[in-house]
Amino acid sequence: MTTAPSPLLIVGQGLAGSLLTWALEARGASYTVVDDDHRSAATRAAAGLINPVAGRRYQCHSRTAELLATARATYNAIGQRLGLPLYHPRPALRPFDTAAARERYERQRNGGCRPWLGEPLTAAMGLRIGPLGAVPVREAGYLETQRLLEATRDRLLASGQLQRQPCTSSELEPIDHGVVWRGTRYRAVVFCEGYRVRENPWFAHLPLQPAKGEILTLRTQAERPQAMLLGGRWLIPLAEPGLLRLGATNSWAPLDEEATPAGRAELLAALATLLDPLPAVEVVAQRAGVRPGTPDRAPLVGPHPDHPQLYVCNGFGARGSLLAPWYVAQLADHLTLGTPLPQESDPRRYADRRLRRPS
Repeated sequence: MTTAPSPLLIVGQGLAGSLLTWALEARGASYTVVDDDHRSAATRAAAGLINPVAGRRYQCHSRTAELLATARATYNAIGQRLGLPLYHPRPALRPFDTAAARERYERQRNGGCRPWLGEPLTAAMGLRIGPLGAVPVREAGYLETQRLLEATRDRLLASGQLQRQPCTSSELEPIDHGVVWRGTRYRAVVFCEGYRVRENPWFAHLPLQPAKGEILTLRTQAERPQAMLLGGRWLIPLAEPGLLRLGATNSWAPLDEEATPAGRAELLAALATLLDPLPAVEVVAQRAGVRPGTPDRAPLVGPHPDHPQLYVCNGFGARGSLLAPWYVAQLADHLTLGTPLPQESDPRRYADRRLRRPS
């Protein structure tokens, strides 16, 4: 007689943890999720931007085509299962804020980002793009991250697969070929804790570079621009009529999830540099969260160097909506089929910095 394999334990139901539940379910794997009601989820302040061209140097990930295809397919499939629209393609423009930025674009337009960079424009309806113009970014869009998280949470609660409580590392006991949490044995645990992984003794050595960001949701009665605006400040015309999303602030202290009057004022002041003419707006929501970035901008997806039953899925930073679906799919294949994980995201590359758990 054969016995069913032990379930997997997922700690954290932010974007990475939520996507992992869908990927494991599609592969027939059983799991339990423990989450503290998203109190530390970076997704609380996520733009949900799907942007293939990132950074001041107009850089593209070496897997951009795969990342885009996987993100679209994943979000559309989940949306169909939930009966909710989650992914929205949008035209996007990135203004040249300096002559140097225009020069960097000219160098990249025939490089690896060529498929996603259009010809510069000098004007766009409703947007203030400046005298240097702006470049269209192809295959951009946005994800309704909060809707995805909340619908996934409700589904997990209905199926009994979510425990709404904190999970501290002191409660977890690694054993041969598994881990025990509150008397139940699991085949492996995947920590999707966001920046809180710095408090996890098994993965505290990972060189996260967390940054706090705040975003606003605005309502206007005026006609909205059709395109998203990308750059140091971004602006998204949402699917719901009259709504705009504006972001994001960027700070390194304090690292918390508290929205601030200063963040609100900073973003509203920036709005005048983005829209032309500037309409009257009402702030309908303000959110804050901490993005867990990494020095090399590569995520951290894989096992602990000494405890192969302990995994981390983290470090997606500001581009989590684009990166997470592909990397989570690789992790789900690894956990269910034993396939290798991408080398660039292997957290064991920082093994020489690890802090061993105190005895």
